[in-house]
Amino acid sequence: MTSKLALEAPRPSFLSPKLLGIGLGVLVLVWLCITGLLAHRVAGQTVDDFFITFRYAQNLLAGEGFVFNPGERVFGTTAPGWGLALALGSGLSRIPIPVLATIGAAVSLLGITTGLLFWGWRSGRWPEASFAGSLVLTSTFLWVHNGSEAFEALALMLLAAFLAGRWPGLAGVVLGWSVWMRPEALLAVGLLGLLLWWETGRLPRRYGLSAAVVIAIGAAWARFYFGSPLPNTLGAKRLQSAWNPEAWHSGLDFWPEALRWLDLAYAGPFMPILAVGGLLGSISLWRSGSRALRLLAAFSVGLLVAYPLLGVPFYTWYAIPTLLAWIYGLAFLAGDLVRLARRGTRSPLRRVLVPILVTLLILPLAAHTLRRAWDGYHGFRGIPQTELYHRAGAWIRDHSEPGEDLAYVEVGTLAFTADRPVRDLLGLVSPEALPFVAQQDLSGALLANPPMMVIYHSRLHGFMEPIRQQSWFSKAYEEIQRFEADLSGDTLVLYRRRSGISLPAPGNI
Repeated sequence: MTSKLALEAPRPSFLSPKLLGIGLGVLVLVWLCITGLLAHRVAGQTVDDFFITFRYAQNLLAGEGFVFNPGERVFGTTAPGWGLALALGSGLSRIPIPVLATIGAAVSLLGITTGLLFWGWRSGRWPEASFAGSLVLTSTFLWVHNGSEAFEALALMLLAAFLAGRWPGLAGVVLGWSVWMRPEALLAVGLLGLLLWWETGRLPRRYGLSAAVVIAIGAAWARFYFGSPLPNTLGAKRLQSAWNPEAWHSGLDFWPEALRWLDLAYAGPFMPILAVGGLLGSISLWRSGSRALRLLAAFSVGLLVAYPLLGVPFYTWYAIPTLLAWIYGLAFLAGDLVRLARRGTRSPLRRVLVPILVTLLILPLAAHTLRRAWDGYHGFRGIPQTELYHRAGAWIRDHSEPGEDLAYVEVGTLAFTADRPVRDLLGLVSPEALPFVAQQDLSGALLANPPMMVIYHSRLHGFMEPIRQQSWFSKAYEEIQRFEADLSGDTLVLYRRRSGISLPAPGNI
């Protein structure tokens, strides 16, 4: 439904509908080429945490079940729907799981931007949709997180918004599935229901029932398979925040930390323009008349409240929906300002000056982010964090027996590459460690289930060094291999347990 508040957005008179359609078709082809090049550049190289879900998919394909460690049914991923989809897709296509995850992100981003561009063409808002889509598809911040399920969840949310008018039942199924991609999508389920109610004046029963059925089926399966309908990760992350709030920012510190990272990894000195313009642009997205853009705006605003209330620490991929909404919000705010300046006035100065001022505000941000994308494409050599874990994991796989386990505090890439059981000392996939995390006792978490191998990484010195300093550690474990990172200069040390050396019980050190 088109809002009565939507600003009039006539097509420029110098473009015929046919010429405009051809031009936008060329733009989509350019987007396709850019997306393909960037996806090829970063294929399979992403943040360590996403490899936790990749490991679940890997074990499912290997016949070990949908588990992180064979024989242990722990609900340690917040994206079971994504893990199942990756297992199915990789099994059918034989594409490696990390590469398939990159392809999924690329297809999702291209689907989001192209869908909104098509709506912009139909409604006369194609300049805004073209500008925003170009910034989204070239965002270095988004591409660094290319393995995240957040892209697929967002694509499903916006697809559900497009479908809801004609096929509300199908929209509910699609959005219900997105909840099993990212649990935050549960907020979008409620928001779209309210939006449909507001548009029609009737409760969207078919939509609500179909979404509830899909969510309930998933919860019942998780309860049967894992013993819990909720991921173990929520409690583990809240314990992390309570332990070290200076490292894991939560509550009122959540979004200041998000702004710091978006400044560092994306907008730089133009962060105030993006943040202020994006927030104000939520109003423009609502006035646009697009149900998908309204849902995107409401969802991003809802997350501003939801994440601090949940008490979870900030992780960089949590900012993905907000960044995407802010980019579109800024573009549509700029379009609204230009149209307001040109409507109902005969002042040539106002009609010319406002577009110039708007351009001068947003063009430097666009130039900065596009330059970062260009430099990032040519200078990309991998993710330093995971590059070292891949090397260490490959060495462990080649120099250990299949049943030998290892312990560390970042476990995704190591488990995926080493193909060995991994004990997570922070408890994300090892709930037996959570009582010790609550007591800030990682030594106790290790001693409760002593592994054959222990990892030390200089980047996370504060976690593992207290364990290395314990008198029992040097007696029970010996260094067997050392790795130096090519990209960052960090050091990873692998220790192996000595035979015949007893270890103290937890709490007796």
